[in-house]
Amino acid sequence: MDMIFRKADERDVDAIEEIMAQARRFMAENGVIQWVNGYPSREVVAADVAAGCCWVMADGLGVCASVTVLTDGEPTYDRIYGGEWLTGGDARYIAMHRVAVADRMRGKGVAPMMVEAVKERKRREGFESIRIDTHRDNRAMQRMLEKTGFRRCGTIYLENGSERIAFEWTER
Repeated sequence: MDMIFRKADERDVDAIEEIMAQARRFMAENGVIQWVNGYPSREVVAADVAAGCCWVMADGLGVCASVTVLTDGEPTYDRIYGGEWLTGGDARYIAMHRVAVADRMRGKGVAPMMVEAVKERKRREGFESIRIDTHRDNRAMQRMLEKTGFRRCGTIYLENGSERIAFEWTER
């Protein structure tokens, strides 16, 4: 499978928006109440693209997955409950958000490929770790994270008060 991991641009917004819609349907069909009420919206996708923090996996048929990669911290990760970050509270980390894979590529290892690409960026740019969170019912995401070496660290709460399981990956 020939795949390219690259920064998204404005021409990718429609494809990413469709992938997000597919991911919302998949989660709803599997009882995961994580992305609801149209989140992430087209405006969120467009803002991520404009900010240069949205990345995509693409194959010969086009964009097939996306991820938002933040390198300047994540305020909701400042406090963790029932555990601790592997690298401590002051570590320099990459935060991954809004991981989504197109229906046509689900189960084909695309999400782990994106994780590996972000791990390479972590190494190249000198970050200590990668952090991510997911809904407690999102078993597919939890399995993928555990298979790619992430460890459960505790619980974080989003700005709206929603609880999420926090994961971290580091080489130390």
